[in-house]
Amino acid sequence: MQETALALGVGEELVFIYPHGQCDSKATNCSHAQISHCGCPNSTEAAAAATLQLGARLVLDAHPSGPKNEGGLAHDVPVFDADFRNPIFNLDAGSSWGAAAFETNTGDFSLNDALFEAAELMRFFEMPLNVSRRVVGRAKSFCFERSGYNEGGANEQGMIFGLQNGTWLQPAAHVHKMIAESWLPEGIVANSNTSTLQVSAQRSVDRKRAVLRMVNHGDLEINARVDVVDDDEPPMSTGWKVERVSRLEPPIPGQTQAVNTAGEPTLVAPLESEPPDCTGGVFEMVVPPNSFVVVQLSAM
Repeated sequence: MQETALALGVGEELVFIYPHGQCDSKATNCSHAQISHCGCPNSTEAAAAATLQLGARLVLDAHPSGPKNEGGLAHDVPVFDADFRNPIFNLDAGSSWGAAAFETNTGDFSLNDALFEAAELMRFFEMPLNVSRRVVGRAKSFCFERSGYNEGGANEQGMIFGLQNGTWLQPAAHVHKMIAESWLPEGIVANSNTSTLQVSAQRSVDRKRAVLRMVNHGDLEINARVDVVDDDEPPMSTGWKVERVSRLEPPIPGQTQAVNTAGEPTLVAPLESEPPDCTGGVFEMVVPPNSFVVVQLSAM
């Protein structure tokens, strides 16, 4: 396949997933035992793979498992960082492996699941450069699911549910939709006044727009102060206007197990908030409990 890709002039674009597939047991030769890696190579396999000279395009699939609050990048980011220090993945330039989380199993599709999803995506956006350069992607389980399938079972975790006469989004899908609708390409640093708030920020290439995203998975509201760090000269802007604030939160305070049903397909859906004031790159606002908030800004 790689030979064909090279002949077609796209040899540097293909990504290969390591085909070992031992997902039913914990890896014994990677640096972190809490994540079940799909095919963690031993030293012999790693040496053979190095001869292919694929570098980070040879991808280890970190398949998280365990309690729903431990699935996915909440643990994958430090795991990737630790694994990338393992000599197995760094025999030479040809074995600087890549990684991905092609599936995260949470066994849930409620608002609680959406908040975990949002927090993990924030972590994904904040990954250190030495890790993000080698991480090719991350996906949620499952994309589409028939309503009622395996009801009450561990596999009831779809982002979109459907019946013969309609489909609707579950809370986690709204998280992805909110991010997609506010997407900007360049990541920038955002620091909050509390470690209980998961935060990320992005800006447009022309630096005339910015977006701030925050996850409060706690049961109390947070009086948040967030500083957006712009290291470029000149800075992005000396003043910002908040254009839109969207939030995803429980339909009733504390009801984090709320889901969307055929009878109430938008029970948990984004709401609009009044835009707060901001000064320079400092934003202060109250973040509701158990919520995901997206703040879109434009330069004044």
